[in-house]
Amino acid sequence: MQVVAQQRQARMDQQKPRPPIRERLLHKTLAQLELTLDITRQEAARLSAALSEARREAEANRLMLQEVDHRAKNSLQLAASMLQLQVTESGNPEVRAHIEAAIRRLQSLAAMHAVLYESGSGAPVDMERWLRRVCDGLDVNPRVQIALDVPEVSWPVEVAGPVGLLTAEAVANALKHAFPGGRGGRIEVSLSGLEGDRWRLQVSDDGCGGEMGEGLGLRLLHLFACQLGGALEVRRGEGGAGAVLATCFSVSRDAP
Repeated sequence: MQVVAQQRQARMDQQKPRPPIRERLLHKTLAQLELTLDITRQEAARLSAALSEARREAEANRLMLQEVDHRAKNSLQLAASMLQLQVTESGNPEVRAHIEAAIRRLQSLAAMHAVLYESGSGAPVDMERWLRRVCDGLDVNPRVQIALDVPEVSWPVEVAGPVGLLTAEAVANALKHAFPGGRGGRIEVSLSGLEGDRWRLQVSDDGCGGEMGEGLGLRLLHLFACQLGGALEVRRGEGGAGAVLATCFSVSRDAP
């Protein structure tokens, strides 16, 4: 009897209407979509957590770089102050001149780190503000005027650094050699856009057109121009008056 009942139940089950194929496929597809959505939600949560952690690490690194810039500025200023003591103790004019040049270069580097610290390490550098600060930090003859013609552009430190250091060295070179005996004059610093992504940095003076100087200063000028991917141009001004120091370089269109 039990076997007969089981056989009867099996026949009844077989006779029950089965869902259409299209409906079965729809249910299967919906189940697969629900599973995919669940996996996507889990992956999105994982990526969101990873992104939050990356942001925290980036902020920590930014603060660390700012602290490095701050300490570098202080260390450079301390070194410059120690050299300044040597200047006052030295009775040799040539030694004093070399030490004063070293102090000026340290102060230029300190100014660069100060700008980076104030703007936030990794942030683009306002070139007009940066170059004005570079020139203001030099020991300028009050009878010599320094004029800046710099557009409103902001560049990454990889470009702004060498541009500022080249400017400082070139202006200092003009102050030292172009205006002997305390004579007055004018130094012009210009940054101008050329075709495409090309730019030209030029420092010119209307001085006596005398010796432009040699040695470490000129080597540094060539080095800074090379860092920018350019070459240093050194020539006399129009009519042989004054001097012109310039270099052309590219700034990526992706730069801020």
